[in-house]
Amino acid sequence: MDLSAMQKYRFIQYLSILILLQSPFAFAQPDLWLRMYSENKISELMQLRGAGKISSPDWGRFVDALSVEETDSALKSYIRIYTTTGDENLKKLSLDRISQYYYAKGFYESANRILEDPQFRKQVFAIQKMKSTYGVQLGAFSSYQNALQNKKKLQKKISDVFILSKNNQGKTLYVVVSGKLNSRKAAQKLRQEILRRTGQKGLIIQFEGE
Repeated sequence: MDLSAMQKYRFIQYLSILILLQSPFAFAQPDLWLRMYSENKISELMQLRGAGKISSPDWGRFVDALSVEETDSALKSYIRIYTTTGDENLKKLSLDRISQYYYAKGFYESANRILEDPQFRKQVFAIQKMKSTYGVQLGAFSSYQNALQNKKKLQKKISDVFILSKNNQGKTLYVVVSGKLNSRKAAQKLRQEILRRTGQKGLIIQFEGE
């Protein structure tokens, strides 16, 4: 392919993505995102996610998980999606990603049983949920409304912000947290990213994974 042909190809590719992002159908339907995933258009899905064009929270979490480098953290996301979503296609995709995780680790029998044996699958998921999860604490409030206000403010700059309730000497404390990660190292990396984006120094904490 000569230079002019390459430039033409890149222009057409860029134009097609731009049209997709600007189209009202980009907000459309899970069947569009499903087709894109089946065609391995992962980067395009991530662009839609970045542009706010994926309206489904479950699909948004799924695309976010696709971009997570640490496989253990991604696994937790897929399990959470599988156990909470009402989208049957998304459940199948998440289950397939979970099976791929164990296959890549060399646990071939487990990878197959997760797909075929519901009871075994339930046991594996329960074990994963009991493992400690790391996150970055960004605030603690005695009032849920204050915690919610802080969460909404942070969500303008960072994703995956949520509220944990903790009992502190008989009183309920509402803690604003970002990240559900499998290791302290990953949480430290997230802490630095949050500092860069918000100027806020968070505190790394451990809590029971969902």
